[in-house]
Amino acid sequence: MVKLFFFLLFACYLTPLAKLNYAVGIEISPSVQTGLKNSEFSLDTADNYCPHCYGYKGWLALRIPLQNALEYQNTPAMASINLSAHWDSAFSIYSELPLQRDLEAWHASKVGHNIPLGFNEININVPYTSYARWQYASQTAHGGAVQIGRFAVDLGPSPYTLVLGTAPAFHEALHWQQSLRKLRFDFVLVSLDAQLLGTPREVGIMPPEDSEAWQQMHLTVPNQRHRIYAQPAKNLLVHKLSYHGSWGHIAAIEQSMVGGKPLDFRDFNPFMLWHNNFSDGYTKSSTTLELALRPSKGHLFYWQLNAEDIASPVGETSGETFPNIFGILAGWQAQWLPNLRTSIDAIYTDPAFNNYRLPLLKMTSRQVYRSNYRHQDSAAFADTYIMDYPLGYLRGPDALDLWFNLQYQPHAQWNFSLDLAWLRQGQSELWDNFDSAATRSVLSGVVEEEKRAVIGAQFTQGDLSLQALLGYRALRNENHRQQSTQHQLITQLNATWRWGIKSEKN
Repeated sequence: MVKLFFFLLFACYLTPLAKLNYAVGIEISPSVQTGLKNSEFSLDTADNYCPHCYGYKGWLALRIPLQNALEYQNTPAMASINLSAHWDSAFSIYSELPLQRDLEAWHASKVGHNIPLGFNEININVPYTSYARWQYASQTAHGGAVQIGRFAVDLGPSPYTLVLGTAPAFHEALHWQQSLRKLRFDFVLVSLDAQLLGTPREVGIMPPEDSEAWQQMHLTVPNQRHRIYAQPAKNLLVHKLSYHGSWGHIAAIEQSMVGGKPLDFRDFNPFMLWHNNFSDGYTKSSTTLELALRPSKGHLFYWQLNAEDIASPVGETSGETFPNIFGILAGWQAQWLPNLRTSIDAIYTDPAFNNYRLPLLKMTSRQVYRSNYRHQDSAAFADTYIMDYPLGYLRGPDALDLWFNLQYQPHAQWNFSLDLAWLRQGQSELWDNFDSAATRSVLSGVVEEEKRAVIGAQFTQGDLSLQALLGYRALRNENHRQQSTQHQLITQLNATWRWGIKSEKN
């Protein structure tokens, strides 16, 4: 994408009809953070690629707890270079080149600072953001935009949405938005990593029994007629049709996960919703109804109901039954004064929410990070981190959570915040056996409970901003282990300096 950036920049600079604006920015942001990491860096060994290679014990892949993954991506890069260019206010490209500390080096640091202390501590998986965008007819009620590349996609009314939420730091995606007066249509195509744990390192060898690779080759779902789809392909399709008015908006959203086979046009046709391929064995579908009401200026109430399965005797294969699987979001946002706003979000997710029997149909974004942090002569050498982000609610299934946020900005230079959270989550995980998870009730097994309170302040003066957070976290049954209680002080200090140059060609 960076090569494309410079190619298009050069091409448009030579085009006399192009009105070119470009900018290069540098951002330096050292920070320290304590209190929000999971005490364990990895939960288990997700895979062992080569147990007898090169005289070493193995090339391990480690499964990273979701809490570590979320906090790591919220930690700013120590420095970054930002490149952007616009042509005639319609076409633009943007790319970020960050210098970021390696995940394990960051976790191993007691103060959680983000400064790489050696070449082995540099994150080699960047960049996370690089895309091209074309916006057309932006001054009319019939405008739209197309964006393609690597970027974050958020279609929800709040950060805790149940639909293509904010958990993954980025997607390889195409997003088309189209407005027709009060109607808006969103189409998103996301290409996801289809790597399966347990894949043999040689062709023709059967994967270990019950591994993900084995499950994809042997398990089927109702009405599949024993067809097997095990090709390395996984794509998410989202269609959202919404109607907006002064009173709020109403929307219907279809999500389709297509896994085990390459996409056909009949799978991703953007002009057809509720594709009739959910019973073929390579698609998992869900429907979300979204309603937002604005009873008065500055107040917005919103709800989401996500249905992945609804128990019905119609159309089910004999002997196969599925339970109801729901996710529910209810929230309220209020703008009390021009400088004071609050929000409250309550979330419920079933134990089998986003889960499924076939690994490539789970509603997850698997991000496989490579690392140079550990030395190859280490007894536990690992060069791969496996992070499974939920594509719906950012904390995944089996959750009953409550979030509160207050923002107060008395002056353009100052901003204060208060965050409170009461989070409870059962023992069901996204990689659990679906049939077992589907029989459980919410908050199953050993319940992990967290109470969190954080106050923050930010000061901005020109190109320099300073941020400080101070809070408290009470965690009970961490990683669903009985009597594992922790009381942690949350701190974060961050200084950001920005510098940039802009140029214009008329």
